[in-house]
Amino acid sequence: MKRLLITGLLVASCLLLVGNQVFAEECSSSCNGIEECQSKIDECQKLLQMSVSATKPHEEKIAEMEANIAAIEANVKSLSAQIDKKKTEIMKNEGKLVERQTLLESAVREFYKKDYQSGVEYVLSTFFSGKNVGETMQLLGYRQSLINQQKTLIAGLVLEITDLSEAKKKLEETQGWLAAKKQNLEATLAPIRQLVLGAKAYQSQLTQTVGTLSARQQQLLAEKTGNFVTSVGEVPPADDPASRPDYNPGFSPAYAGFSFGAPHRKGMSQYGALGRAKSGQSAEDILHAYYGGVEIKKDYNTGININVQGYGSFNLEDYAKRIYEMPGSWGDEGGMEALKAQAVAARSYALAYTNNGSGSICATESCQVFKPAEKGGKWNEAVEATRGWVMVASGQPFSAWYAASSGGYN
Repeated sequence: MKRLLITGLLVASCLLLVGNQVFAEECSSSCNGIEECQSKIDECQKLLQMSVSATKPHEEKIAEMEANIAAIEANVKSLSAQIDKKKTEIMKNEGKLVERQTLLESAVREFYKKDYQSGVEYVLSTFFSGKNVGETMQLLGYRQSLINQQKTLIAGLVLEITDLSEAKKKLEETQGWLAAKKQNLEATLAPIRQLVLGAKAYQSQLTQTVGTLSARQQQLLAEKTGNFVTSVGEVPPADDPASRPDYNPGFSPAYAGFSFGAPHRKGMSQYGALGRAKSGQSAEDILHAYYGGVEIKKDYNTGININVQGYGSFNLEDYAKRIYEMPGSWGDEGGMEALKAQAVAARSYALAYTNNGSGSICATESCQVFKPAEKGGKWNEAVEATRGWVMVASGQPFSAWYAASSGGYN
């Protein structure tokens, strides 16, 4: 047992040393250019993935050891109940033994007192009592039989008590061994838990850094485009007369092309998503088309609250219903899957930006447009149809960028 304890502690110590090396790298949270921000975001996400991968076997080991400890605790509890039962049976049989011994002693005294009188008294009592020798011998035999019966019962009780005591002793030995094993497992588990807790704190820090870098990147994009960072939302047509379909440039033939949106060329194109939806692609197809092999987790914790600056805290799903980033009318124009993809992107972005609700998010185009009233209609249907759907990378919410198109005015 001692050798096992030492071995377990050595293994845990080695894991702790290796783990600290894996989790030691830092990720800078400052950047001064859009591409630099993206580079650092990619670096942070890479470190995050490495940390999650390195932590996973330790988490599995913890789960295994905790299951073993729980099983041992259940066995110890069961053994305690069995030991208590044996104690009760022993006490009961000891009480019976005392009763039998009392009866035996009484019978023996009576036997020797009345039937084994010495010498003449015995002869006289036999011949002058009116009993014949046969009756006397029969009576003596009956009393001897009772004595023998009591002796047999006493011997049986003694054996039973001995067996119960032996069984109780073995149960107590097993209980002691299990308690020592549990103590050993807990001693081995403690440093592994410490390692995983440190890793989780590191991962949380990385996720927060990614959120900071993403916010800085959005700020730089806003500065680059003259604070014009928006999505298609319910935005009305542009006021620029040159963007009107009937505008006459004064020469012919003439061709013009227009697009509307933030030119960061990152993430999902909302108009592109609409086109894909109309062509028959599902929300998942659309998300994978723009975000690559990102995992779409469909059972993410919906109990998280999102803190919206200036508006308070909202449950994740209630928050999503108040996002105004895509026309609900698209749902009636063959774009329902685009709305669903947008709902997943909005939900994922909010979780990544706030580090699973620990931070806060703005309510403007600098983050994503939020209004205190639910948008309703097809948008609410899209949110409800994708309840709990979140894009994740390395187990963490993915910062899902999106814009009306992949370019500005062209």
